[in-house]
Amino acid sequence: MRVMSESDIHIFLEYARVTPYYALFYLALFTGMRRSELLALRWCDVDLLLCQISVSRTLHQLHNRDIIIRETKTDKSRRLIVLSRSTVSVMREHRQRQETIKQSLGLNLTDANLIFSKYDGKPLLPDSVS
Repeated sequence: MRVMSESDIHIFLEYARVTPYYALFYLALFTGMRRSELLALRWCDVDLLLCQISVSRTLHQLHNRDIIIRETKTDKSRRLIVLSRSTVSVMREHRQRQETIKQSLGLNLTDANLIFSKYDGKPLLPDSVS
């Protein structure tokens, strides 16, 4: 297995900062969450005051291109992840940007909304963030 060095992570995040996927990549790098778990996260799964995320769902694209969200396969996959202060900061900034975009489209951001989605709230396709 080849892993990124600290300097590789820094360079990667600098390039990712200007993309809509920055918070997603940041969360992936600093929590070890799987892509399917990240894409299924809703704001109700995150507690930015207690600095934690509850993982309980995954998002998958079926062969017929339908998107499904379901519970994780195993009990062990359901877990609570502690977030660092920097990760909480990135998540707060992401939520603020998402709220601004939703308001400009005349939509409301709720706890049921996906954290990582298209501008209209529809799920991201897994391959779009690979």
